[in-house]
Order: sequence, then structure tokens, then C-alpha cells
Amino acid sequence: MDHRGWYNRKDQQFMRIENILLLTALGAPGGGRTSITPRLVRHFNMMNSNELDGKTIAQIFSTISKHFLKRFPEEVLEVVSSLVSAVINVYDEIKASLLPTPNKSHYTFNLRDISKVFQGICAASSKYCTTRTTFLRLWSH
Repeated sequence: MDHRGWYNRKDQQFMRIENILLLTALGAPGGGRTSITPRLVRHFNMMNSNELDGKTIAQIFSTISKHFLKRFPEEVLEVVSSLVSAVINVYDEIKASLLPTPNKSHYTFNLRDISKVFQGICAASSKYCTTRTTFLRLWSH
């Protein structure tokens, strides 16, 4: 990057690279992820975002769930706030107990995992999911 190109490893010819935008992303070091050197970092503009707190996550997924479930019976709608709390509690417990290691670096959890639960719930049909029990069975599945 310092020399505006790289050498081709096969024939050792310098390949000049111009007008390129390089966008990268990384997680914090630890759990199998290594840190990057200051020599490389100096080429990038660093941006950082904090994790959302549980209240914000609950608000996001409560709004999504209530909007989707407005066609469902009232009995099902009453469960939404409890369901969102349960999903966040399970997520927090798993995130705290299943920490990533070099051998199990796939133990990294984020909002995508929560969203997959609600994606499955939003695939429910009001035709078949008519009671609180069937809705909770869907969630536990």
C-alpha cells in the first residue's frame, strides 16, 4: 500500500494499483482475532461503534414484532414483550457463557443471531399460529 502496488508472486512483476478504495472491517482482538500493526492502521480512517444496550435492542425487535403480528389474535400479541425479553436473556446468557477461543472462533454472537430468531417468528402464519401456546412453541423451536 505504501508503494501504490504489489508484486505478483508468480513472475515477480510489480503491479501498479491506482484509484482504489479499500474498505475493511474487523472485530476487537481476542478469541482468535489478532490485532493489526500501527503501520497498517495509519492508512485507514478508524470508525468505532458501541454495542447497543438491551433496552435499545428490545425496542427495535418489539417494534418489528408488533408490526408483523398485528394480524394475529390478541392472545398472541400479549406475548410479544415477554418473548423479546426472553430472546435477549437467552442471547446475553449464551454470549457470556460461550466465549470465543482460538479453537472455537465461531463463538462470536451479535445482533444477527437475534434477528434470525425474529426472522423465523415473522415467517409464522396467522392461519396456523392462533394461540399463545403454538406461538411459544414456534419461538422455542
